[in-house]
Amino acid sequence: MSELAFNRIILEKNNQILAIISLISLALNLIFIGMVALSANRRALIVYENAGQVTTLKQNNFQLNEEILEGFVKMITKEYLSFTAVSLPTQIEGIKQYLTDGPRNAILDSYTKNQKKMQSENVFHQFSIYEIKITKKNEPYEVIVIGIKTIYANGNSKNASAAYVMEIQRIKQTKENPYGLIVSKITEKSNKESEGGK
Repeated sequence: MSELAFNRIILEKNNQILAIISLISLALNLIFIGMVALSANRRALIVYENAGQVTTLKQNNFQLNEEILEGFVKMITKEYLSFTAVSLPTQIEGIKQYLTDGPRNAILDSYTKNQKKMQSENVFHQFSIYEIKITKKNEPYEVIVIGIKTIYANGNSKNASAAYVMEIQRIKQTKENPYGLIVSKITEKSNKESEGGK
């Protein structure tokens, strides 16, 4: 066998090996691209910490359950119903991504009307949750938050039982709103309604 024929056989084998390596490389690249695309579309799972910090973990099959809905309601209640004469605008700004214009404007308008009196009397509102009831488990969700409302003014305090009804809708999850939930309405139940609901 001549040297030229021998070199040709080696060249053909090398070409076959390179073709196989190229196919394997292409397949691995396609798998990698697929994995990147899937991981970019995963929804976030919410972890609510007692310190009031919301942290997200990536999870593929995010399911809204009662525990997550209750955690969301606790976070909103803490910021929306407990405030000082000067802290409310900052607190509402911190949860604005979870509120539609209705509840956001309602509390800020009320605050603006009463701001001078609240500041002169050093008013502080505190709402302590006693119970959370999910009364409608499909959209829009309806949740009743029952607790004690305490109002401090001029060094005096007044306690009263209170209940608030929240209407909550699902929206697309974002980095700013990892819950994918938004409060569309918050109404205070009258004392008669609250007593009848117990």
